[in-house]
Amino acid sequence: MTPHERLRIDLLVARYLEAIETDDFAVQERLWHRAESEPELVERFRQIHADLIAEHDEAESTRTTETIADVVRSHLPSAEIVQEKTGPVTVADVVEELFRDKSTRLPMDDLATNQKLRSSREQLPDDLGLTALMTWARSKLGDASPEYWRAFRKVALKLQLQRDSEIQFQMAARKAPKPEEPK
Repeated sequence: MTPHERLRIDLLVARYLEAIETDDFAVQERLWHRAESEPELVERFRQIHADLIAEHDEAESTRTTETIADVVRSHLPSAEIVQEKTGPVTVADVVEELFRDKSTRLPMDDLATNQKLRSSREQLPDDLGLTALMTWARSKLGDASPEYWRAFRKVALKLQLQRDSEIQFQMAARKAPKPEEPK
C-alpha cells in the first residue's frame, strides 16, 4: 500500500469516526458502501467498532463497580471493600487503609487531612524512608503532623509489600506452557 493510499484510508476512517460521533447515519452508510470493495477499509471500520464496544464495556464495568462500592459504603460503613489492586500504590490507597485501620488513633486535624487526601491519585515515591516521605508529602500533599506521616508511612510500606507479593504470586501461579513431546 502506497503512502497516498494509506492517507486516503486514514481520512476515510477519520470521516467515519466523525459520522459515528455525530450520529450521521447517511455518511456512515455511504462509507460502508464504499468500503465493500476495499477489505482494508472494512477491517478498519470493524476495528473502530470493536474499540468503541471495548471502551463502552470498560466504562460500564467501572460505573457498576463504583455504584456497588458506594452503596456498600453508605449502608455498611464498617465493611471493607476488597478490590484487586494493580499498578502502583497511590495516596488514596494508603489513606483508605489508614482510615480503616482501627489500631491507629489520629487527632482531629489529621483525620481532616486524611479525608482530604482520599481522592488523591498521586503515586507514592520510590523512597519510603521517613524523612524522604515527609519531604515529598509536604511538598505534594500539604502539611500534617509528624505522627500522621509516620502512620502513613507504616501503611504505605504494608500496602507496597502486599502489592509486590500479590504480583509475585500471580507470576508464580501462571500456568507454564506444556513442554513439547519428543518426536
